[in-house]
Amino acid sequence: MSRRDDWTTALESMLSEINDSVYIRTGTDTVKRRTTNARTATSIPISSYQTNVTPFVNTTIENTYFKTRYSHFSTWINNLNYSNYPDEKKNGFATAIRRYLELADNNRYNFKVLDQQIIKDFNEYNAKVSASNADAYLRGYYDALTIIKKVLYQSKLMRFQELTNKTR
Repeated sequence: MSRRDDWTTALESMLSEINDSVYIRTGTDTVKRRTTNARTATSIPISSYQTNVTPFVNTTIENTYFKTRYSHFSTWINNLNYSNYPDEKKNGFATAIRRYLELADNNRYNFKVLDQQIIKDFNEYNAKVSASNADAYLRGYYDALTIIKKVLYQSKLMRFQELTNKTR
């Protein structure tokens, strides 16, 4: 077996691990969603809570190349524009963003910690937000967790695509 075959096999196993991860299947109820660049289709859990206003990132950042997952994550999160976001939800949103930026700063080279923490927090807040008495702070925090989860997943996919392209 050649060295190239070894790399190809290793990368295929990593990609299959991502496809089988909690980012793809996080429960019995899932819904298909296309990413912004339509490279892949992923599934996200259905919640009884839906938001009408979505924070966005400048399109110049969407097409930027990043060397590390940390630079990808921190740039995207720091450039989120949520000025049109409802005022009552902004505090929860900003709290989640600050918390995960601090966690990313403390774990620059080990994003597995962030991946595990977002899954834990997302499941916890999904249950809280699904309750009918959830306040605006919790809903803003949950919206931020949803965006953070997507950005973490995108950063992981970009790194795997880069590795795949290097071995070709």
